[in-house]
Amino acid sequence: MDTLINDEYGNFIIQQILKLKNDAYTKSIFDYICENLSQFSKQKYSSNVVDKCILYEDDNYRDLVINKMISSKLIPELIADQFGNYGILYNIYYFNHIFNEILY
Repeated sequence: MDTLINDEYGNFIIQQILKLKNDAYTKSIFDYICENLSQFSKQKYSSNVVDKCILYEDDNYRDLVINKMISSKLIPELIADQFGNYGILYNIYYFNHIFNEILY
């Protein structure tokens, strides 16, 4: 999965698999993303997959990524990164209410 996530075109395959909404595939992808969130959030192509996970329709899966970002204290690191900051901006723009609940 590493090769696909980090590939210029392979990341689109992972994003398309997420669109299938197959729980077995989705869970595997989200678990893998969460295990490597710091790395994937800061790379050009894999950060697209992280962004897609943040915008995923299922709250349970999406919250896995958001909670991992918050609990691992990645936010300051990601804000300073040229690719990681997009994930943070998505979170703030689309899910401000979630961040407010968790942080305050």
